[in-house]
Amino acid sequence: MTDWRQIIRDLSKEKKLSIRKLSIQSGVARSTIKRFLSKKAYPIRIDNFERLLVPLGRELDAFERDSSAPRLELTTPELEG
Repeated sequence: MTDWRQIIRDLSKEKKLSIRKLSIQSGVARSTIKRFLSKKAYPIRIDNFERLLVPLGRELDAFERDSSAPRLELTTPELEG
């Protein structure tokens, strides 16, 4: 199972973004980010998760792997221009 919390932690560290900066750039409340990152049982709404990914240079794609199991994948958006 994918550890989405660890992915956000790792990407934040890679981009040198504190929770405060991630909150400002994503528009997700700092308290929401802190609870999500610190509590395994704390859920985060998918729209907030997607907003967290934007300043980290990622987006969430969903596609069907086979007829029985949808799959979510992190991707780096293509730059236009």
